[in-house]
Amino acid sequence: MAGMSFLAAVVRSQNFVTLKIVTQELPKLASCYQTVRWRKSRWHPVTASKKFYVPKPKVFHPEDTAEVKKRLPIYNTHLRAVRNFITKTHQADLARRALLRAQQTDEEEEFVWIMEENNKWNAKVAAIRESRQKEEQEKIKARLVRQVERRIQWKQKQEAKAHQLILANIEESKYFITEDNLDQEIEKLLNSRKDYNFAIDSSGKAVTDFDNATPPLKDSTPKGETDSQS
Repeated sequence: MAGMSFLAAVVRSQNFVTLKIVTQELPKLASCYQTVRWRKSRWHPVTASKKFYVPKPKVFHPEDTAEVKKRLPIYNTHLRAVRNFITKTHQADLARRALLRAQQTDEEEEFVWIMEENNKWNAKVAAIRESRQKEEQEKIKARLVRQVERRIQWKQKQEAKAHQLILANIEESKYFITEDNLDQEIEKLLNSRKDYNFAIDSSGKAVTDFDNATPPLKDSTPKGETDSQS
C-alpha cells in the first residue's frame, strides 16, 4: 500500500496473525481487516519429513497458564481501548478532513461567485467608461469644430480688413507725388500761398483778420458769487 498511511494493531492467535489496518482513505469510516497466514495453504500436501511425525502434546506449567489467563483479559481490554482510540481518532480526522473539504468547496463556490460579480462590475464600469469617453470625445470634437470656425471667421475678417486697407491705399495712391506729376505739384505749391499768422478763438475757428475780429463775451456773473461757488 505505497502512498497510503495506516495504523495497525496486531492480534496474535495460535494459527494466524490478524492485521487491523485502519486507512485514512476509505469512505464511510470503515475498517479493513486483512488476514496473513504464515504456513502452507490447506490444499498443499504434508511435508515428507513430517509425514509420519506425531507431535507430542505440549506441557504448560500451571503457574504460567494461570498467569496467562489472568493477563489475557487485561491485554484484550487494553487492545480494545487502543483500537477504539485509534478508530475514534481516525474518524475525527476524517470528519475534520470532510469539514475542510466542505469549507474548501464553499470557498471555491464563493470565489467563483466573487469572480462572476467582479466580472459583472467590470463590464458595467467598462460600459460607463466607454460612454463617458465617447461623450468627452464628442465634446472635444465639437470644441475643435468651434475653434476651427472661429479661426476661419477671424481669417476672413483679417482678409476683409486687408482688402479694405489695400483699396484705401490704392485710392490714396491717386494723390501720391510721382515722377509724372512732380513738376505739376511743385508748380501748385509755388502758386499757392499760406498765411501762418492766425489765431484760434474759443469756438476753434482760425482768425486772420484781427481788425474785424469779434471781441469775446464778458462774464456777467458777479465776483462775489463766483468766489462763493468756488
